Amino acid sequence: MTFQSTTTTTTSAFASSASASASARSISKLDAMHDLLGTWTLHTDASVDIGYYKAKSFLVMHVLQDPLRVYSCQLKGCDELNNQACQQSGGGGGGFSENDDDDDNNTECLDTETNIVEWSDVSVFFQFGFTLTSGAVWKTRIHQDTSGWLGPYNVVLARNQTKMVGSGNHSSSYTRTSYVSRYVSTLATDYLQPPVNISLVPPAKFDAYAGAIAVQQTIHAQPQLHVGDDAYGMQQGSCENGNAQPILPRFQWTTDDKYNTSSLQFDFQLLSIPEKKDPLYKQWPSFQKHLEGEFPIQGPYCYNDDSKGGYVVDISVDTSSSENENTTDYSYFEWTKGCIEGLPCWPGEDFPPSNSTIPDDNHHHHHHHSTTDDDQMNRAVLTYACYFLALSLIISLVCNCQLSAKLKHLHRRGYGHQHQQHHEVDEDEDEEEPTTAATTREELEEPLLAEGSETA
Repeated sequence: MTFQSTTTTTTSAFASSASASASARSISKLDAMHDLLGTWTLHTDASVDIGYYKAKSFLVMHVLQDPLRVYSCQLKGCDELNNQACQQSGGGGGGFSENDDDDDNNTECLDTETNIVEWSDVSVFFQFGFTLTSGAVWKTRIHQDTSGWLGPYNVVLARNQTKMVGSGNHSSSYTRTSYVSRYVSTLATDYLQPPVNISLVPPAKFDAYAGAIAVQQTIHAQPQLHVGDDAYGMQQGSCENGNAQPILPRFQWTTDDKYNTSSLQFDFQLLSIPEKKDPLYKQWPSFQKHLEGEFPIQGPYCYNDDSKGGYVVDISVDTSSSENENTTDYSYFEWTKGCIEGLPCWPGEDFPPSNSTIPDDNHHHHHHHSTTDDDQMNRAVLTYACYFLALSLIISLVCNCQLSAKLKHLHRRGYGHQHQQHHEVDEDEDEEEPTTAATTREELEEPLLAEGSETA
């Protein structure tokens, strides 16, 4: 993705009183962050086993310039990468200096892990969530998201590195500068509140998940974390190193002064921490197994002293991949600078037109699904219906064959038994007839003998 950078010709009302030299010193960083401002949308979906298992995830980030950045300054040895920030006590629009030191009585270097900072470069807002679906005809669907904007989170863009790129020839070499997100606590941090219908975590856990405690946890961990690192690697599969502590999204912004381009590296491990009684607690392992290689599920991680208490949807993307044909990196997520219909959008932000030249990462995307959910469901239902009918036909044929064989056997057995019974009856009748006749003659002779005896 390539953005044509536009020189910022005006500053905020707070900077109107700044001197010309101060404005000149601050223009470089203002120019660098110009294309970072606005809405960024990341999304992905996956479907396996003929649509039996499906998963979707999204993240929307909106970045605003913080007008209080006029209180920033530069002091030698005050390293923003290592949780330090230079602050002017008197304001006055000194601005960020990349070359000179503002070493006077009105500036101080603050430890951002233990101090409230009055300024930041940008204010960032987030929405994110995921949907898991299993089943064909009778579906089980689990959807969890923030249901609203989280923030503002105050972020300092700490210059990570500036290097010369080229063959050494002055005309062909150029400068590439990268800035890394560094969260700071401000007066607004303690007032971070969960959206009304947030379903990712109970309201009671929000402070540790994405509120003031999460900000402090992120500040503590960010000097040791690089974009792309597993923030919870020490807690994977074991509680020996304690519980996973939620970390906020991290990003790196890189500018190229030769081609006037910019790129974003984004990394966020969306931590899901269901209770044991929740159906999702038992279903995460199944989704992880079936969606392997198609949807970025990682885990389990220790949470709440349970080694299987958390799973992660790994939301990461490098927009420079779409420009570098030699890259071996890929992302499960497609991305767009702007809003996407059907996903959250910052109020007043327009959707990119259908013929927009803003590209996404499709041709470097690990997989891309062109079919809709309805198409997939219809195909799955039809396939399962065919399977069911075929299986029913086979069962019916087998049962009919067994029944036919049994009837034939019974028929043969019944015919033989009946024939044998008729034969036995005939023999009995032949044997009983003489006996019956003899008995009859004796019965007739008895009265005659008796009568002859009396006469005699």
